[in-house]
Amino acid sequence: MKTITASLNHVKATGFARTLLGVMTLAGLLTGDAALMNAQGTPDCGKYPTVSTNLGPLCHRVGILPWFVGIPGVWETELRLGVGLDAIRFAYGLPSSYDTNLIAEDSEAGSRVFEAIGELDLRKTHASYLSRILGFGDYDSTTGKFNPRNATGSLGMSAEAQRAAALEAVSAFAVYRYIQNGAVVSQATAPIIFLDQATARWSAIVTETPRDQQSQPGATVTSFAVVNLSPDPQAVLIRVYDEFGDLSASAKTPELQGGLPSGDVHADTLSNILGINLPTSQCLGCTSAPVFRGTVVFEGEKGGQIAPVMFRFNGLALSAVPVRAE
Repeated sequence: MKTITASLNHVKATGFARTLLGVMTLAGLLTGDAALMNAQGTPDCGKYPTVSTNLGPLCHRVGILPWFVGIPGVWETELRLGVGLDAIRFAYGLPSSYDTNLIAEDSEAGSRVFEAIGELDLRKTHASYLSRILGFGDYDSTTGKFNPRNATGSLGMSAEAQRAAALEAVSAFAVYRYIQNGAVVSQATAPIIFLDQATARWSAIVTETPRDQQSQPGATVTSFAVVNLSPDPQAVLIRVYDEFGDLSASAKTPELQGGLPSGDVHADTLSNILGINLPTSQCLGCTSAPVFRGTVVFEGEKGGQIAPVMFRFNGLALSAVPVRAE
């Protein structure tokens, strides 16, 4: 558990959306094969914006993975991208403020060290792409090599195609793997949140061991990360309700930077940010240790859009908790 909680820190994430992803996507398109998208005439973009490229106008969709973790030999995050019937040009990468690179192994080129990937073309029907994020790599000018270190934070992604239907068919998610002695002992999957799906308020079902008992074997511990997508700075309010809908506890994150292309992400355990023991739920005849059962609500303090991800740890077992936009 020490390794788990140590990986949940507060990371600045300026410049991750329009500026970063726009540059990545344009960089890829400028050197792309004109036959890839066969971009002729006006694309059918529906609700998605149109971007101008040397291939012609294309429909543009942006998403964010609120949290990734790459701790060499302990944690890795596998990014998985897939397409339906149409060709898609993807781009993904770090916010420019991270001032470092990702160390990854992908299905296209094997081992890579990069800040952003901007020429990722999936042309075949139902094609897919995998990239294992293993850590950060800081360049050492003395040795000419990249020194690996622990990596946590948010990841931006964009997709472009000729049709809105193609963007709707994109598959984009991450698989988080916990590793011991070279073997995966637990893993969980969480989706990339597209900005057109983001809202100011999200909720999830929560099960939580009281804070002062979380060091015991088999304790249930909730962790989360949340990104501010608002143009304005704002904290994120966190409210926890019991099974009967009564407020049990509340807290808020530090103020997170705003103003796309700026952004900010905060990650923590639920018990740490609340700072209290949540009351255990009554359970007649239960043989397991008592836990709190209820609902957690994340909400932008000023009504701005946010994007959360949530995980549940039970001993070594890891599971992603579905979050629902409200």
